[in-house]
Amino acid sequence: MSTTQQLKLIIAVLLVALAGTIYYYNLEEVDSKLDKSVCMDFSNYEPSTLKTGLIGDMVSIYKNNQLGEINRSITDDARAIWFDLDTIKKFIYHIEKGVEKNASTPNNKLGIRLYYASYPEKSKWGKDQYSDLAGFLTNPKTQNYEFKHTLVLLPTINVGGNDLDFNPFEKTTYTTGLPKYVKPLNNAQEPVEIDESAEAAVKVFAITSSATDRSKDPTPGRNHGALYPPGNPSILSFE
Repeated sequence: MSTTQQLKLIIAVLLVALAGTIYYYNLEEVDSKLDKSVCMDFSNYEPSTLKTGLIGDMVSIYKNNQLGEINRSITDDARAIWFDLDTIKKFIYHIEKGVEKNASTPNNKLGIRLYYASYPEKSKWGKDQYSDLAGFLTNPKTQNYEFKHTLVLLPTINVGGNDLDFNPFEKTTYTTGLPKYVKPLNNAQEPVEIDESAEAAVKVFAITSSATDRSKDPTPGRNHGALYPPGNPSILSFE
């Protein structure tokens, strides 16, 4: 191999090595900038557990008492709801990212409030403030969710020792929380028939005045879990 060829080979090797070094350090820089608070390591914490007998008794008490009373007027109401794990993780991720972007000072006292709720009558699904329920009309199982028990997940922030519902992407809610939702009035000044629990379930921003209808405005919220029944209750571990 001639001296010129050796020199070219050395230069080529050096260029490859330089490119690899630059790529590696760029990855290190990107990794160092990742928000560790959004994807925290809880490996040092013991998993939360409950005694199986306690779970079973609590489920039975609910079934025999609260659910029994509900089923006097609503036949075979739901007694369990299921959410995909990725759905929950994404919901939490966006809460934390919103706070990271909009909070003026760090606030680690965040939470999720679970509201007991009920789906509105099917004739309203897909219309106006119920537009988020339109997809339920295309699925034979979800078509049966009318008036059934469900859960609504809303983010909370601790302010002065109180856990307030808030919108991570609306800075004004960081100090006072979401304003109280008031049902809007129609032209006849009669309350519009709106299921406020279901409203929250499908992304509703609370309103402060009955003269201002903000029932179609979105706020981060999570619903649309699978209900049992109408899903097959026989797959549940506790009845």
